[in-house]
Amino acid sequence: KLSHGAFDASLGQLTQMWRKYRRSSRLPTPDQISAARALSGWQQVQLTPSTHSVRLDSPELRLDFGAIGKGYIVDQAFDVLCKADVSCSLINISGNMRAGAAPPHRTGWRIEIAPLQPGSPPLRQVLIANQSIATSGDLWQFVLVDGVRHGHILDPQTGLGVVGPRCATVIAPTATDADALATTACIVGFDAAAEIAQQLAQTEL
Repeated sequence: KLSHGAFDASLGQLTQMWRKYRRSSRLPTPDQISAARALSGWQQVQLTPSTHSVRLDSPELRLDFGAIGKGYIVDQAFDVLCKADVSCSLINISGNMRAGAAPPHRTGWRIEIAPLQPGSPPLRQVLIANQSIATSGDLWQFVLVDGVRHGHILDPQTGLGVVGPRCATVIAPTATDADALATTACIVGFDAAAEIAQQLAQTEL
């Protein structure tokens, strides 16, 4: 809801179709996109928090947690370490990181932000402690079709991979939020993502 549907974990039909066509360096037809979009969409997912239940309005709807699942796993691993009284830690799953206390004699964990092009120097360095950071983008996963670069992140409005090159880095209290918002920022752009970040505590792009 915060992203007005830009971040949507119910695009399984679209992502499955997009992966197939991305491997063959082709775009699906408008009719194919429309058909997959009709079987997708967060409005078709009904959550009932009181019973911890989920109902899908369409039996063909498929969930895909690729843009938030890694962040969630990082948070769960971090909780395990905290329960074991490990306060100084850094957990990384494919660029989704959560840091505990800074290493001894340092103010934070030094993280380098990946560039837009392979082989280029890092865009910048940041220091984090008791925070999470995630970068999403098309550095490694993209396809060129008729000279246009489409990444693996899908725009729910078009049903196609976001046109790049594009990447976004988010710092947030949890890896779940950082993971999801970094993906969202690649779809909606910096200004719109910054407005979403303002609604989340201690979150920045």
